[in-house]
Amino acid sequence: GINAEYGKQWYQRRVREAVVSTQSTGVPTSCCLESERSDDTCGSYIAWNDNTKINSQGCKTSIINFVENNLLYVGICAGVIVIFQMCGLLVCNHYIIKLEDDRFEYYSPLEES
Repeated sequence: GINAEYGKQWYQRRVREAVVSTQSTGVPTSCCLESERSDDTCGSYIAWNDNTKINSQGCKTSIINFVENNLLYVGICAGVIVIFQMCGLLVCNHYIIKLEDDRFEYYSPLEES
């Protein structure tokens, strides 16, 4: 069917990209900039030192730079998460105390029959 044919084409395209991008004269296709990925030959013929068409920073460096440049927003998000966690703990604690009080009243040994 259509899905099987699409799957076959997708697989062949990925295999071709893997073979092309691992040649010794190029870089992996995943290193290409978004604007250059439409070109099937992006990773195969670009030398690693040609920084105009490939990403020159790694993922770790990009993430560290993002966190450093947006430290205020990262801190605010972390603080909001902590506040929600604390609210959840307080609600659960209140619920547990309420259950224990109800159980104590129900099984109270002070009641006389």
